[in-house]
Amino acid sequence: MDYVTAVHFNRDSSLIVSCALDGLIRIWDTSNSQCLKTLAEGHDAICQHVQFSPNSKYILSTAHDNAIRLWDYQTTRCLKTYTGHTNSKYCISACFSVTGGKWIVAGSEDNKVYIWDLQTRQIVQILEGHTDVVVAVAVSSQPSYETQQTLTPPQTHPLQNTIATGSIDSDLSIRIWSDRGPNHVG
Repeated sequence: MDYVTAVHFNRDSSLIVSCALDGLIRIWDTSNSQCLKTLAEGHDAICQHVQFSPNSKYILSTAHDNAIRLWDYQTTRCLKTYTGHTNSKYCISACFSVTGGKWIVAGSEDNKVYIWDLQTRQIVQILEGHTDVVVAVAVSSQPSYETQQTLTPPQTHPLQNTIATGSIDSDLSIRIWSDRGPNHVG
């Protein structure tokens, strides 16, 4: 096993997904530390980032082959591939956004942030404003009715859907991108 580049818990913390420079994605049982499944990222693709979907049914991965993949980890099948951004050198993160639709959000080596429609794989928006490689993304969205009923709500912004992005070297900034909705004035 090569060195690990990312880890992420599933919704109930019963599983951990990890990825490593060997291109393998592993699913671990947290109760006994056993590797349950192994997914192969692809030919010579260095896996850099992994994340469970909010419902814990899927895994999102990024690799140095300019692709983001959506996996069904139960069947070990790659279901969808998202392209259009640049990712061949740096560890670029990607995440799910499930408010007002289902989206994939990722940074890019062309200093932009890309948003794809999860189902169609089409780029629906490109955010520009960084002056260097965008390596980090995080999404905070309004909680759904279902989430509001749980005892431990997720980290959310109370008034708006928000994307935070971070870049490297000459930029070294964090940018906040907010969707205040169609009825926002001002």
